[in-house]
Amino acid sequence: MSEPTERLTDSAARIGSIFDGMEKSDAAILRNYGQMLSFAEGEHIVRKGEKDDSVYFIERGIAQVIIQHPGLLFAKKSYLEIGAGHVFGEMAFLDNKPRSATVTAKNDVTVLKYTRETIEMIYQSYPRIAQQLVMWFGRVVSERRR
Repeated sequence: MSEPTERLTDSAARIGSIFDGMEKSDAAILRNYGQMLSFAEGEHIVRKGEKDDSVYFIERGIAQVIIQHPGLLFAKKSYLEIGAGHVFGEMAFLDNKPRSATVTAKNDVTVLKYTRETIEMIYQSYPRIAQQLVMWFGRVVSERRR
């Protein structure tokens, strides 16, 4: 029996992709700094507990986010699906703590990966773009907390 899955389409529609609100030239610059990675169906993209300062933007495909919520007697799991335009890993990027969820490719997934070092390079060369990125992270975190 498969686990119930919630799609995060409403929050994505409200937030939109970081690239949607940018000038085309700024979006091209930001994309050029990202590392394009592909994952096959079932492959883990990130795992809960890993120490990693990278943030990921889904370009193509659907990924499943598995979050374990510790309870009094049993740990409850949430299964969320995210797709193109979604970001994940922003919490570990922002607070420098281990991953709080596992993200797995539900089908073939392509992401743009940005490390903290990459974002710092963008900040040095293109502070306006970095500022837009940080503001967008703030909107993502705020929306997920509502």
